[in-house]
Amino acid sequence: MIVPGHTTQVDFHSSGLTILKRELLEGAFRLQTADFSENFLKNLPFDLFVKNQIISEINLSKNQIHSVPPRLFLGLNQLKSIDLSHNQITTLNKLLFKDANSVTHLDLSNNRLLSITRVTLMNMINLQSLDLSSNRFRDLSPLKFDGKQLESIKLDHNNLDKLSMTMFKYLDNVKTFSARGNRLEAIPSFISNKLPSAIAMDFGEAQNKISEIKEDQFKNATRLKRLFMEDNAIKDIPESAFGECETLVFLDFRRNRFKRVKNDWIKKCANLTHVFFGQNDIQEVPKALFNPHENLRTFDLSNNRIKKLPVEFAEENQDLAHIFLQNNLIKRLPTHLFYGSERLKSIDLANNRLLTVGNVLPRDLNIRPDHVNLINLSRNKNVGEELNKRWAGYDSWHYKSGAVLHPVEDPMTAFENALKESSHHLRSLNPTGGLVERFGFTPFEDDQEEAGALGLRRALDNLSGTSFGSSALPENEL
Repeated sequence: MIVPGHTTQVDFHSSGLTILKRELLEGAFRLQTADFSENFLKNLPFDLFVKNQIISEINLSKNQIHSVPPRLFLGLNQLKSIDLSHNQITTLNKLLFKDANSVTHLDLSNNRLLSITRVTLMNMINLQSLDLSSNRFRDLSPLKFDGKQLESIKLDHNNLDKLSMTMFKYLDNVKTFSARGNRLEAIPSFISNKLPSAIAMDFGEAQNKISEIKEDQFKNATRLKRLFMEDNAIKDIPESAFGECETLVFLDFRRNRFKRVKNDWIKKCANLTHVFFGQNDIQEVPKALFNPHENLRTFDLSNNRIKKLPVEFAEENQDLAHIFLQNNLIKRLPTHLFYGSERLKSIDLANNRLLTVGNVLPRDLNIRPDHVNLINLSRNKNVGEELNKRWAGYDSWHYKSGAVLHPVEDPMTAFENALKESSHHLRSLNPTGGLVERFGFTPFEDDQEEAGALGLRRALDNLSGTSFGSSALPENEL
């Protein structure tokens, strides 16, 4: 088979190919893109593309290639993208990319590369995206890349225990830098401070054991929006670590070694929207945590050892949409969180030690979220069967993923109905508290009940056959 001369693109994706003949493309002088991905190719003719001088994109990913002929890309001066990912390549000839000065995207991920030299990429002066992730690199200091156009660098899932300052000479335009899943013990200052245009940095995942964030670590990364630091050994964050951090919106510090969180760490990051500190050893939440952060939408403090949530936390974070507090030691249901934000969509308090319900002040009930799709109080057996449940709506992830088979129309209403049916918890509420009013009860004694209103005492008698005790909790003790 020979591809016709007028062909501009060939697509042999997942075609079961085991071999390519050298004459396959020799007549296709107008060829611009060639896709041979997801086949069973082991060897390539060295002159496969010799007649395709205007080709711009070559995809050889997901094959079984062990080595790439050194002259495969010779003379291809208009080539823009090369994808050799997901093969079994162990070495690269130093002349392989000799004529690849027009290439902007190079993907060598998921191979078996152990080293790469300065000469290998020396002529790729227009390279914008470089992916070396999931190889076997231990040291990239010989790389010494001088290209000035780099925008994305991915070094994930190698065996790197250090990052050399000579790897990349120019980092001014880099928007994404990722060294996820290596063996790093520190973030070199020459990396974090020489990425002024970086939007995302990723140093997370299990093999990295970074134990320290340095003073002014990310101060010069003035455009940083997303920082991933999960699965490390960090215990503290200096107040100056993020500088002014006006653009920072996403922080992930899950699975580190924090025993506390402090507002000073991120008090200048006024635009934060998503903060994750789950799976640490945090025991206490400061009253001023995340204050003032008007844009905060998601916070994760799950899988810690937190015993209670301050009322002030809900009062100052009135735009929260997602709250993750599952797997803690919380005993009193922080009801103020349910009425703290009009934007609330989900709150997860599963597997805590909930015993009773916290009071809510009447003024706080001016806010009632109307778009809640999840309230999860399951695995809290001591809170009573009425509340030991998970209420998920039709647009919740739990229902869409199949974790919940029978959704409810309105999880917030379902939660309130369950609370009204629980005499154990109504008995503990302050009779002048906000929840009493919310549920349609009056705070009056039986002989003072207004026409058409049901007093709290009689409501309790109706539910449980017992009388309401006078030992109500203070309104502000939540």
